[in-house]
Amino acid sequence: MAGYFASSMKPRVERDGRIHFRVGQIVHHVKHGYRGVIVGWDYSASAPDYWISKMYGHHSEWLQQPNYLVLVDTRDRQGSQLTYVPQENLRISKPTRIKHPKLLDYFSSYDGAQYIPRPWLQVIYPQD
Repeated sequence: MAGYFASSMKPRVERDGRIHFRVGQIVHHVKHGYRGVIVGWDYSASAPDYWISKMYGHHSEWLQQPNYLVLVDTRDRQGSQLTYVPQENLRISKPTRIKHPKLLDYFSSYDGAQYIPRPWLQVIYPQD
């Protein structure tokens, strides 16, 4: 859905202290345990109301914090999942290569610590 789930093409030129993670960083989900790589973020949750109601339920605090779009490692979850995760549910993971069929759509390479965004993604997240 255009504009939702960190898909807006509007550059995130301001990066304040609320944003803890960067595009290309490898993270793990603290509740579900899967690893992934961040491909985008929003300053606060940006999703349709029905999705927010279903997925965030009574966690209204998740709406006001940064939310991240994550390519999920296929070794941890089957299929080619993308998840949209509130910041408090993510932690930095040890450097590791992520397996996902869409990885090369977003990143040009892996430098041993993080993934390097493709030029189009660098335009959207210039400070990452």
